Amino acid sequence: MPDQNSTDLEKALSYVLGKGYREVVVLGGTGGRLDHLAGNLSALGKFSRRAAIRFVDDEGVLQAVGREFVLEAPRGTTVSLIPLSACTGIKTSGLKWELKNESLELGKRESTSNVVRRARLTRVGVGVGSGLFRTSIGVYANARRTLGGLHIARR
Repeated sequence: MPDQNSTDLEKALSYVLGKGYREVVVLGGTGGRLDHLAGNLSALGKFSRRAAIRFVDDEGVLQAVGREFVLEAPRGTTVSLIPLSACTGIKTSGLKWELKNESLELGKRESTSNVVRRARLTRVGVGVGSGLFRTSIGVYANARRTLGGLHIARR
């Protein structure tokens, strides 16, 4: 695909989504060059409505989720909520520092390095405030700590 108006990841995602895939795991999409990382996070925001896209590296998992999701992870797992657009009405439960009807927006406020405080199941809900049509949030969880016990499900 000789299109220079999209990144290599965007071309790859367009291809696999065109083939009917609705779950995509991106390996190595967070390392190396910072400009590529920024472009890949942008692609996550662009394509997350069409497929469940998960970035996996040696440090953790990053996945865009919708308005509500369930995160299953062991106690002590680091969890960050990274807004890919303006998000309002965010409520969490099961984390050390709860969010209660909070707003997150990249460049203004993120929720990084929170910690799972319950033994197994953490529920995090994301609500949309008035005037916001596109809402997505990236969830990062530390994969080393979970030892394969991490599961993020969109609802």
